[in-house]
Amino acid sequence: MSPTSHLERVAIVGTIIPAQATGRMGGYFAEALLKTGKHTVTALQRADGSKGSLPTGILTAAVDYDDPNQESLTAALTGQQILIITLSVRAPPDLQSRIIHAAVKAGVKWIMPNGWGADVFHPTLRAEEPYFEAIALACEEVEALGANYIAMVCGFWYEWSLACGEPWFGFDIKARKATFFDAGETKIGSSTWVQCARALAALLSLPEEGAEVSLQRWKNGALYVSSFRISQREMLHSLDRVMGTSDQDWTITRQPSGERREEGREEVRKGIETGFPKTLYSRVFFPNGDGDYEVNHGVANQVLGLPEEDMDEATRRAVEIVESGWTPFGSAPLPKMSQTLTVGEKDTLWSREVNALPSNHMHILDNLISNAVANWERGSRGRYGFVGCNDARQATLSRALDSLYTALVRTVLPDSRASAATTSEAFRVFFGDRVGAAFVTRILTEVTTGQAKRAPIGGFSSGSPTFVCINPTQPEKNFNMIKPDGSKTDAISLCTEGPAASYVNPLPFIILCPKFFLFPEGPIRGKVDCPVVNREANRFRRKWRDPSRVTGASVYGNIQWILLEEIVHYYLYAQSEIIQKDPEVYNINEAWGLSPREQLGNAPNYAYYASILAAVHSNCTDWPRARSATDDRDLLEVDIGLENQPGTVSDDPMDVPGSVINVTSIHLRTGRL
Repeated sequence: MSPTSHLERVAIVGTIIPAQATGRMGGYFAEALLKTGKHTVTALQRADGSKGSLPTGILTAAVDYDDPNQESLTAALTGQQILIITLSVRAPPDLQSRIIHAAVKAGVKWIMPNGWGADVFHPTLRAEEPYFEAIALACEEVEALGANYIAMVCGFWYEWSLACGEPWFGFDIKARKATFFDAGETKIGSSTWVQCARALAALLSLPEEGAEVSLQRWKNGALYVSSFRISQREMLHSLDRVMGTSDQDWTITRQPSGERREEGREEVRKGIETGFPKTLYSRVFFPNGDGDYEVNHGVANQVLGLPEEDMDEATRRAVEIVESGWTPFGSAPLPKMSQTLTVGEKDTLWSREVNALPSNHMHILDNLISNAVANWERGSRGRYGFVGCNDARQATLSRALDSLYTALVRTVLPDSRASAATTSEAFRVFFGDRVGAAFVTRILTEVTTGQAKRAPIGGFSSGSPTFVCINPTQPEKNFNMIKPDGSKTDAISLCTEGPAASYVNPLPFIILCPKFFLFPEGPIRGKVDCPVVNREANRFRRKWRDPSRVTGASVYGNIQWILLEEIVHYYLYAQSEIIQKDPEVYNINEAWGLSPREQLGNAPNYAYYASILAAVHSNCTDWPRARSATDDRDLLEVDIGLENQPGTVSDDPMDVPGSVINVTSIHLRTGRL
């Protein structure tokens, strides 16, 4: 095959202003591409946003990222050959996915997703850090939709990371303080902004296919480039040369990288934003070499003709940034990643927003933000908020959220991600074919991050999912609600008449009734925690906290899976692609028989899928059996009702008629799905 031409039409999403003004990656990319004289570069900008100062020669297209039909975004991307996505870490978590869908709809063949950092394809880094996982998932979403991706892995940006402060590379240049992770000798890959831009320009100057070196070499894979393979000790030597200092002029401390990572994670849980870089950077600096992608994979510097760089010159740029008083975050103080919930006087703006809600939605009224609830207990776990929950219930919710996070990241998301190529049996049963894999993966990823998808409401909620605990013995801690038929009820009545947990659409609230806290906790940490079958009833034996309460149950009947279902409600209602199944289908026989699109909109399917995967992952082998003497298949028995089940006494507050299902395609006895 003779070589084809290079890609000419390039669209860039993100901040594109002169690179030297702020160091934003989009500006460096645009300028490097224009210098080749081979490309037309179009900047996609918000129609209602500031246009700023663009590099000379850049075309612009106004778009509305919030348009659910994506009309302006699709129109702007029509005719483009490649899309480069450069988004802030503060961008809405679903924005990149919406952009990717619009690009594929517009016929864009190549997409370079937002990333520009550590090796997100390293299996351990990806499994342990949700941020890396989200980047890898975006790449796989591109491929699943039928386009091609190239992910640039260039390590953490050198000038940025050195100038930002101690939570990043461990250096406070202004205060002359350094924190070495372990001994400070671990080497990782890192790149300057200019080197990343050179790499992109060189890549897009190659033929698309047909040559020894073309874009096809990196199709649906990673492009590894770097400026330096460097340790913290070498960074300090460079700082000494640039600043005319010696080690004696610095206050140097040492901290184990693992300890620092856990410290960063705890800061993130408390809403301290600098815990985020502290977690990521310390993990990449683990002494096992996970962050040394140049050794693990090699780099394409030579193939792309990238020059060797002067480390001291790059260090000098970082020092100049610090001395100028400028930081990549601007002059404003760092905002918290999540808020500690507070309750204040009723917010008039919030009142107008609530009064404008459609009457067919059930929503919270009256005393939600008023003096009546000013003394409710408040707290949070990461971005998830707790209101009205005492210390014991906050602790229960925190453990459940941690358990849910671990199960999703280690077991469920890897399965849904892999199902984009070849569906697992579990995925096929609960979601049909591979077409829905990217959507399921996105919803479950959003659950792990707890990102806000609803508007903040006064000081009561930041817009992320917020759990509200209801206690009938404290009627002063109650609020009124409007049902779809227009009649009024209150939260205590809802708990008396309804389920243990309820999502209140379209607000960010999940109501937790007292009976919710009667359900047993997970996690399934090993065979000791596996479900146990009551053979008389041929149903699971629920492990209630009260030992006298031994009843049949579902593998789905633990607190973390009930939380998962309600959180999935929140994220399903917040997106526009799949219609939430209403009424929901809880009977697994019916849920299994829904169309694939209906399954994607049925929140219980996500809880069935996740809970069973987690149990099988832990090698649980005790399952209900087919009753026929000639049929020894294992069964999935997932309804929690016990009526008409011989040999049992039902004291489950959530009883509904029971059902079982013969799952011929899931061979649970083997310990695998």
